[in-house]
Amino acid sequence: MGKMLRYVLFTLCTILLLEPLSAQQLIGDSLTRKSAFKVKRMAKQSLRYNDTYSAIELYELYIKKRPKKIGAQFELAQLRQQTRDYATALDLYSQVTNTEPDLFPKAWFYKGQCEKHLQKYIEAEVSFEEFKDRYRGLKDKSKFRRLIKAEMAGIVIADSLWNNKLPVLVKPMKELNQKHTESSPIFISDSLMYFSAMADDILPIIGYDDSVSAIPRMKIFESKLVNGEWSAPTLLESEINDQDYHITNPVIGPKGKYLYYSVCAENWQGKIVCRIFQSRLVNDVWKRPEEMGFGINESGFTSTQAAVAVEPKRKRTILYFVS
Repeated sequence: MGKMLRYVLFTLCTILLLEPLSAQQLIGDSLTRKSAFKVKRMAKQSLRYNDTYSAIELYELYIKKRPKKIGAQFELAQLRQQTRDYATALDLYSQVTNTEPDLFPKAWFYKGQCEKHLQKYIEAEVSFEEFKDRYRGLKDKSKFRRLIKAEMAGIVIADSLWNNKLPVLVKPMKELNQKHTESSPIFISDSLMYFSAMADDILPIIGYDDSVSAIPRMKIFESKLVNGEWSAPTLLESEINDQDYHITNPVIGPKGKYLYYSVCAENWQGKIVCRIFQSRLVNDVWKRPEEMGFGINESGFTSTQAAVAVEPKRKRTILYFVS
């Protein structure tokens, strides 16, 4: 009896482990032979595992099996929109609104968003107006009223920018572009720019037995606009350009008092690992480098490419980064 119970439990565990397999892991036409119910259940499981692309494949198969399920088309359209496939999402939302214009009123709103992304501004306005007419008396109406207002304002701005393009002259910046890579430019003012580059413009010869410290390090440089031309770069006068590390990806805080940047070095495996630091402007010099705390820099992980914004209501500084 004990052996039989263990066998049953083992079989059940095996089934549970195999069930969430993604669509890409299924071989041949084994997936197409499954019932529509099982395909949809697998799609839902893929979403629980944040496997959006597998969920898309499974929903598409489900719709082939159940083409009249408009709700599934609406869910697939949302997934396509999440992956920024706006053209496909628009086709799906259009099918939903043409078939059931009142059953899924939010489809009009999302349809308008896709049209806006595809620069179909007139069509987007029509979709948003249709949404306002059909989305009455529902619980989150006030939320979508605010969203509609923002979307309509965005259409006006986007349409104006698209139809009134500014003339732009593109030319190489010969004084700044040297033998090594230059990257991450930011404008501190109309006439001052920071960017990252190798500190030495001489191409080094690195031997097989040399340590990683022989590799040149990136540092933050500055260049000034003088008489319409950017000056030759000079190393930023500060306390942040540590000679033992790559110093890169600078970004200025909202009030210009803090500079956020990446400090990178090779780990024991020879892989680049970065941390985000901040430096405060004191008497026009960036000083007191401080490593950002836990939650931003964590042991064993890379944190880099900081970006800064201001929260509109509370005016708090928000730090975005890649990790």
